[in-house]
Amino acid sequence: MGVKSLKYSNPAFQVEVDWMITQRCNYSCSYCGSYDNNQPFSFKTLEEYIKAFEYLSDRYGNKTIRLNFLGGEPTLFKQWVELINWLSNHNYAPEITTNLSVPVKSYINKLNGYTKEFITASYHAEFSTLEEFHSNAKALSEMGYLKAITLLADPKNWDYSMQCYDRLKEVGKVNLIRIKTEFNDSAAISSSFLEYTEEQLKVFDKQSHTDEYITLEVDDQILHPSIGKIRKDYSNFKGMNCAVGRDRLHILPNGDSYPSACLLNVPRAKMGNIYKQDIKVPKRAIVCPWKECLCGPDIRIEKWAQE
Repeated sequence: MGVKSLKYSNPAFQVEVDWMITQRCNYSCSYCGSYDNNQPFSFKTLEEYIKAFEYLSDRYGNKTIRLNFLGGEPTLFKQWVELINWLSNHNYAPEITTNLSVPVKSYINKLNGYTKEFITASYHAEFSTLEEFHSNAKALSEMGYLKAITLLADPKNWDYSMQCYDRLKEVGKVNLIRIKTEFNDSAAISSSFLEYTEEQLKVFDKQSHTDEYITLEVDDQILHPSIGKIRKDYSNFKGMNCAVGRDRLHILPNGDSYPSACLLNVPRAKMGNIYKQDIKVPKRAIVCPWKECLCGPDIRIEKWAQE
């Protein structure tokens, strides 16, 4: 089956930016390759961040930018609430992914309330108790700040993962996530998932829903699949044009900026540095070099077959 094009059009934003504010984390989960506690925190002042994001907004023509705070653990930056509040007032749609290790009661009343459903709470059983996490997530949900809960399901501890899944569904939407193999020597961050049984995979399939913002053309048929469905059946975009850098950006803690997560280990793909204010937006599409696209935000970048 041949994929001819993929478009993602969400009226809430026009550009999606993943910002890894730090690689440091207060957890060190065995399955995670996103943290590196040997690195410095790399935090800058609130004023420096605001200046950088004023520049980024101008660089992208003042389009609405969905800015995803990632880590490491982004809430280790003590003024993250003030930055979220500023962004929500300046043409940004901020979101943050956090392990909820910082007690919710310490910041929930400091948020300005303008941004709703912007916190994705990521549960990690190796370092967090289920009841404490459940309590924090519930408080966020009651205030309208909780977007979703992500639960990385360990195939080796499947029964406990399912217990957590059922308990956390009491709070809100839970995205059950397959764990990627993030530790490899290839240029791509990840090239596969951990091995799951057929019965385990059926559980993931049950929670997959179509996405109204995705339009996938396959063999002259128009589909609106879920990201999970694309990963499973249509993830090979090799040889297709991809609008990385135009609609999507990935920023490292030191400010180095890349057009996508899949190109982070490709030095020549670097677009510039947000703090040096020298980002060059690509004038043309690149040709996808990968046989699999496993990163949700990277999948959403517009792609089309070469003529």
